[in-house]
Amino acid sequence: MVKLFSYARDLSQEHFPIKKVELFYELIEKYGFKDAHVTDLVKCRRKAKEPMVPFLEQEIEILKPKLIVAVGKKVKRILEKKLANKEIEIECITHYAYRSKDKNKRLKSDFSRLKEKLIP
Repeated sequence: MVKLFSYARDLSQEHFPIKKVELFYELIEKYGFKDAHVTDLVKCRRKAKEPMVPFLEQEIEILKPKLIVAVGKKVKRILEKKLANKEIEIECITHYAYRSKDKNKRLKSDFSRLKEKLIP
């Protein structure tokens, strides 16, 4: 099972940024990850804007993933710190809201790399 974590929401906004995630979800399906568990690292709004680690730990305990795919470098750093004592591999892909001229190309390359690694 692949588990995708993401800072999918801008905590200052009230809505989910649909336009920014369309390509992300299209790539999940296109590259064969439609059965992946997608979750937000941020579970609720808090003044500190910090991940709700107890909820994340419960989710990991229930799902027992062998691999977590961090969506963005910030998420990867948080996961590496919080899961240092667990035997879970962490991969990182470009965040879909990353502002770059070649974002789409980078995302496609990241998904292609994951597919080669995970799907025989």
